[in-house]
Amino acid sequence: QETINADKLLEEVQKRLSAKAREGLKIQATIENRVIDTSESKEE
Repeated sequence: QETINADKLLEEVQKRLSAKAREGLKIQATIENRVIDTSESKEE
């Protein structure tokens, strides 16, 4: 039972980590897009 619980906990942690990683990538992408936008507007 302990190993089953540990496996379930590990799965839950991995799901949450992957979800947070995806959120982080989205945030990073939006920041990069904003940086690109500002640099492009400065060139114009």
